[in-house]
Amino acid sequence: MIFFSNLGEIFFSFNSTNHIMKVKGSVVLSVLKFVKNQSASDYENWLNSLPESSKEIYRNTILVSEWYPLDEGVVEPTRLIGKMFFNGDILRAAHMSGVQSADDALSGIYKVFVMVATPKFIMKRASKIMTSFYEPSTLVLGDERSKGVDIHITKFDDANEIVEQRIGGWMEKALEICGCKNIQMDIPKSLARGDELTHYVINWE
Repeated sequence: MIFFSNLGEIFFSFNSTNHIMKVKGSVVLSVLKFVKNQSASDYENWLNSLPESSKEIYRNTILVSEWYPLDEGVVEPTRLIGKMFFNGDILRAAHMSGVQSADDALSGIYKVFVMVATPKFIMKRASKIMTSFYEPSTLVLGDERSKGVDIHITKFDDANEIVEQRIGGWMEKALEICGCKNIQMDIPKSLARGDELTHYVINWE
């Protein structure tokens, strides 16, 4: 579908020359927007409280097509968001930032396509395009049920639960836009916790 091709062009590109974990600039920009949505008046305080390496990224122009180091661009900024705006619940902050990212990405004409697509189709496509958010990484579709799917992250250098939760939030919002109700998501296995893969078990009504 042209929709998913264009979405990939806007949000993703692939770079296989460097194995340091990197994230697309569009994701970094979504973190910035998420902070401003929480409290625009506290944005400067958040920015000034970042580690110097993260501050350097956010004080300069962020390009959607560029790659940025994952830790400095997303992980540490999200950790600070959790401390400042979510009473220290960093994983909740990560999940909700993923929700907003999907809501922003799948808006306008894209939202229309998602609304008429089937949930399984969206998850199949998401498992393929999500790897272009983060490099190097591999997400694959696992078991399928009448109202559910499993998604596996089989490769993700420097895996951490902040990014796992962010990806989970993105998928949850995409399914919600599809019309799924009472979405339940569990992560029984996690690369960040030392398992052989990250396993999302997703069910809906």
